[in-house]
Amino acid sequence: MLQFNFQSMGDLEQAKIDFIRKQRINGILFGGLLLVVGIAMIMAQIGQPLLWMHIRLWWPSIVVLLFAVRLLAGIGTVKWTLIMTVIFGIIQLQKLDIVSSFWGLFWPLILVVIGISMLMKRFRRPAVKQDENVISGAVVEYPDNDQ
Repeated sequence: MLQFNFQSMGDLEQAKIDFIRKQRINGILFGGLLLVVGIAMIMAQIGQPLLWMHIRLWWPSIVVLLFAVRLLAGIGTVKWTLIMTVIFGIIQLQKLDIVSSFWGLFWPLILVVIGISMLMKRFRRPAVKQDENVISGAVVEYPDNDQ
């Protein structure tokens, strides 16, 4: 029979603190974004559409910036941020009339991203195998059968 003795509740507390921090950062990012968009829409309704016109033109870059902030805060993954940067970067180029077709540029860039990802996996150091009897955050004790 396996017995689990947790070394410390500190790991659980740290996970809780990290979760709360990530939720707070998400709330600040998306709450601030909604606030700016709402103000821009109100200004457009009262005859001052300049801010709204800029948001309509640059919103893909704003999304990329949000993903980058999440990544720097330790919330997102590099792969997901890279994929979102490619997608929203193409949308931004289309909005600026630099690219005429989203799909014409999307698939070649996806192939480039997949190729880079495959090459990066080849050059990465092999992962160290963990002992099968070790559970993260716990010490596994096996009862002595000799007694």
